[in-house]
This record gives sequence, C-alpha cells and structure tokens, in this order.
Amino acid sequence: MHGVAVAVAILALAAVAAAVPTQPVAEEADEVMLMRQKDIIRLLNHYRQKPLWEDMAAIARDYTLQPENYQVPHLIDDFVMRERHREFLPLFQPVSMFDERHVEQIKLFFDLLYHAKDYDTFYKTALYLRERVNKDLFMAAFLMAVRVRQDTKDMVLPPLYEIYPEFFITSDVMQRAYDARLEGYATTDGKPFYILANYTGYPTAHTPEQKLSYFTEDVGLNEFFADFNYRYPYFLRAANYTMINGKIRGDVFYHTLRNLFARYLVERLSHGLPDVTPINYDKLTQTGYYPQIRLHNGVEFPIRPAGQSILEADAFALERIWFSEYRLYEAIDMGLAISAIDGRMRYKPSEATNMLGNLVQSTADSIHPRYYGAVYRDLLSLFGKYLDPTQRYGLAASVLGKYETMLRDPVYFQIVKRILNVFQHYQNYLEPYTVRELEFPGLRIESVDVDKLVTYFENFDIEVDNSLRVSNAEEAEKVKIFARQPQLNHKPFTYRIKVSSEKPSKAIFRVFYGPRYDSNGNEMSLDDARQYFVEFDRFVYEVQAGENEIARSSRDFVSVRPSAMSTQELVTAMNDALQGKRAFRPATTSRRAFPERLLLPRGSRTGLPLRFYVIASPLAPNATAASVDPQAPLTSEWFTALADGRPVAFPFDRRIPHYYRFRVPNSYIQDVVVYHKTIDEINRPAA
Repeated sequence: MHGVAVAVAILALAAVAAAVPTQPVAEEADEVMLMRQKDIIRLLNHYRQKPLWEDMAAIARDYTLQPENYQVPHLIDDFVMRERHREFLPLFQPVSMFDERHVEQIKLFFDLLYHAKDYDTFYKTALYLRERVNKDLFMAAFLMAVRVRQDTKDMVLPPLYEIYPEFFITSDVMQRAYDARLEGYATTDGKPFYILANYTGYPTAHTPEQKLSYFTEDVGLNEFFADFNYRYPYFLRAANYTMINGKIRGDVFYHTLRNLFARYLVERLSHGLPDVTPINYDKLTQTGYYPQIRLHNGVEFPIRPAGQSILEADAFALERIWFSEYRLYEAIDMGLAISAIDGRMRYKPSEATNMLGNLVQSTADSIHPRYYGAVYRDLLSLFGKYLDPTQRYGLAASVLGKYETMLRDPVYFQIVKRILNVFQHYQNYLEPYTVRELEFPGLRIESVDVDKLVTYFENFDIEVDNSLRVSNAEEAEKVKIFARQPQLNHKPFTYRIKVSSEKPSKAIFRVFYGPRYDSNGNEMSLDDARQYFVEFDRFVYEVQAGENEIARSSRDFVSVRPSAMSTQELVTAMNDALQGKRAFRPATTSRRAFPERLLLPRGSRTGLPLRFYVIASPLAPNATAASVDPQAPLTSEWFTALADGRPVAFPFDRRIPHYYRFRVPNSYIQDVVVYHKTIDEINRPAA
C-alpha cells in the first residue's frame, strides 16, 4: 500500500542502524480488549445503515435507557423528553460543529456515552443512539466519548477517511465508486476495485492556492486535525471529565495551531507563494473556494465566490467579533483580565498563553465566555455560513463547519493568522530572552550534520466503500473499493549532533526548521521568521562529560506518526491477535501525532532553502520530561509529555532583536535544502 523503493530503504537503515533507539514497548491487548476493539469496528461499519450483524441489531432494537446505569441519571429524562417532543435533528440533516443547536445535542449524546457506568453500558448506548439520532451528531459524540473515556481512550479506530470518505475524497471519485457498485464492477468476490483520485488543484490549478491542495486536502493531515478537535471538545469543562491535558488545553491549542500554520507557510514557499494575509472583515473576501466534495445526503458543500462582503452578510455577528477582539487586546495591553467569578485579575506570564487559548476559543474553561466571546469559532461560523447566515434557505454550512474539512479552505489559514496575531501581540510585550535564560553552562553544540532532504509523491490506497449501501455483513466484508491517490512523502533521513560537555548532565533538545528566504527571495531575519519555525523533534539525553554524538532518525521523531492502519489492516490485526498469531498493542498503534509523511515541505527541483535549528537546555529533575521513559509510548501530546517548565514555543515565543544574543553555545543553526524528485527517480538504482 505504501511504496518506498527497497534499495533506498535498505541503504537508509544501514546508515542509521546504530543510531536508532529501541522502539517503544506498550502493553499487549488482552482478549477482552480485542473483542471490544472488534465490536467498535463493527459498530462503525456502514454506520448510516441498520446494523449488519444480528447481535448488534438486537441490542439496538431492544436496549432501553435506565437511569441506574448512568452516573448522571437525569440525562435519561432529558433525552426521553426531547425525543418525545421531536427536538432532535432529522437523521441525515447536515451538521455544523459551530451551530449552538447542534452542539447542544452533541453534548447530550456525549454525556450519555461518557457517563455510562461501564463499558458494556457504553457499547449498548452507542448502538441505541446510532439508530435513533442524527448520524453526524452521533458520530461526533461517539468519537469524543471514545477519546475521553478511560476505558476506551487507547482504542484504535479505523481512519476517519475510511469511516466517512466523502468528507476527504472529491465527489467525482465518490460518484465513480457508487457507479462501480451499481454497474457490477465492484463485486462481492473480495477482489478490490481501484479508482484513480487526485486533488482539486491537479492536474490543473485554477488559483495559486490550489497548488497546495495536495497538502490541505491530504487525508492524513485532515484526520490528524479532526482527531485533535475530538479529543478536546471546547464545550466540556476539563475538571468535570477525564480529559488528558485538560488543565493546559489553551497551551495545547496554541502550540498545535502555531506548528500547523508554520508548516503551511513553508509549504507555500515551496511554490513561491507569499505569506498569508490575516482575514480582514472590512474588505471584500478575495479568496474564493470550490470544495468539490459533497455531504452524505448527496448535497454539495457550498462554494464561496471571490469578492464577497462579509459585512453585508451578517453585520451583527461581525460586530460581536469586533467587540470580542477588542476585549482580548485590552486584556493583553492592560495585563489584566476580567473573570466572571473574580472580576479584574492580574494573570501571570506562565498562565497567559493557556488563558488566551481558552479565551479565543471560548472553551468551557474560559474565565469569562460572555465577555470575551469566541473569536475563533465565531469567525469559522461567520465565513462558514455567510451565504445563508440566518438559515432562511436551509443552506448547509461550508467546509469550515466540520473539523474534517476546514483545512481544505484557504480562508481557514487566514483566520488562523488573525488568531495567532493575538498571541503574538502578547508575546511582543515580553522581554527577549537573556543569554542566561538561553544558555547551558558547560555544554556546547559543536556541529549538526543533516542527511540530504528529498521528497516525492507515492500512491496511497484509501478504502471508500463504507459510504456505499450493502445488503448484509458478508457483502460488507467482500465489497472493496479503493481510491488510489498520490501523497507527499520523504526519504528517511538522520541528523547528527556533536556535543561537548564539561560534566555529565541531563539535557532536553528541541529541533526546528524554518524559512531562510521569503517568497521574493529576500533573506528573512530570525525575528521575522521566528513565528514560522516548525518544531519537529524533542528529546531528553544523558550527556556524558567530553565528546558526545547524538543521531536521530526521522522514523523516531516524537512529533510524527506513521500512516494510520487501514480498516482492512486493523481487522486483520484483530483477528490475528485473537488467534494468537501476533500481539496487538493499542497504545503504540493509536499514538496521536502529525503525519510522518508530511514532516518535510515539498521543496522544489532546485531546492528549497531552510534553516535547521537545535537548542539544548538544562532539564530540572522535577520537570515532566525528566520522568518520561524513553522506551514507553507517549500517551498524550508529545510537547506536553516532554514539557520542561519552559513555554510551549520556546525559544521562538519572544522577539529576537539581536541575533548575537540569541545564538548561545548550546544552540546551533545551519542551512539545509529540501529537494523534490519523482518516484521514478527515487526508485532508480544508483549508478
């Protein structure tokens, strides 16, 4: 399914064999966990139809909600009364994650699933809801509950792009899948049927932004971002639920958005495209967008013509956003925020990013949701339904209304740029780091050596038949239709750091890459480029006295993960484990991180110049990162598991007015170049 030339792989492995650390070992799933895993996969199989297996159908038909089976009994009365009065959305009505009516129902369904007293009740409740409530609302609530419940958080789900592929694959490909099924090309003999798929900007890009469609429409990237949002539902108060990193969810939001935007920016530079202009409400929106994907009910996602006036679309919503932004900037300028409970309060610098992250989203942990509003969500909602803001004509929300699709729209990154400007406005008030705050006395990075960085496109198969109707379970298992799509990837590479130290010490290393030149070929100062540096590796290392050489392989970076197991691979793994043929370790398999394939920007034939930056810092014995077992899989965001008490974007979270003060002996910066080649060039034997 994933094709990298064998010769290249052997050479790469030989080059780094001595440097690759032992792979993390996670707990093996027992038979109970494996059976639960298998049941969840069946539940998601053709979830828009009636259950295909009789045992599931019987539970969905006969199960009744009993208050004593839930930790919050009154939820049952609430559900029953609302169902009786037909307050729930119709089964197949399109849903927006920012429509308050929809979110209210998602929270109710989530609470029923989350507060089920045991796994058996959770599973039966899921089947019950699957057949009675809106399919998209159910799926959102279910995905959130699986990620937050303690007894399901490590479960490995099929990739989202194979659960509902219509949100990830263009509608022409999905139409060909339907046609192939109807015309008998996709038979029930188990033989797979393949459809060639591409992106909206290929083979012909009609706008400059469409040149990036292979990145913004990448199924792995969009699944990563959707999963991130499902793990941190903004409407949940972290203290009331077992949400990992709930207390620092604002920090997590900022770091994820910052790294994603920086990664997008360097991808733009691969094509010579300029920096992103923050969305401006006072001017006409010049960025049009045609999604070329459709909803499950056959309705196309709405287009957005260029040259539209947002002010004329919904002046009241825009006014609310203006006031919210003003109050955010006021809180930053004054150094004081207004709490709904404590009134005016002075916040600490160590709390600022987390506080701002909650304020711009208006999470349930915002200190004053009514006063500070929800700039981020309100902007997405405003641009997502601007053609029909009052729903007078029942127009579905645009791709900005769904976590799985919002990255496809270039306006999303213009919105993110405006949101990140809020954080940067705060950071610009902070004093630049002093040499003492940056240095590591007695330790020096002597050199950094990086392998040649090469990217290419290779074909990737995506199973799309879960959106098709089937007659029974046997047919569901045998009808296999795949979309074959080219995806960006890179050759494995290793970087090596030579370190000298006066004494043994424990150090934490942060590794970044960022732009060297802007789109016009002008060299960027480090201060101008700092917001666009991507942190892609972080690790703890026991430095010995004298000379040290550290080698890190791209296969082992903590910030990335391999492509998700396909549905077919997951089912096979479950069956093999149940038969004792091989072990299955969910914690390792379900690790959440950025797609490893997209670690590097595309680059160009002649090469995209970048800066490669490494800094080593002292690690306090009581730091979170100091207690991390390097042989154990990370169970939360890598940058929180490897926290050391410094800000999440350290050291690029403050101004760098003087480079000579920033370049301390324990850091190193050098130029690297990313080249792009064809797959034939990659597979061609070396002369």
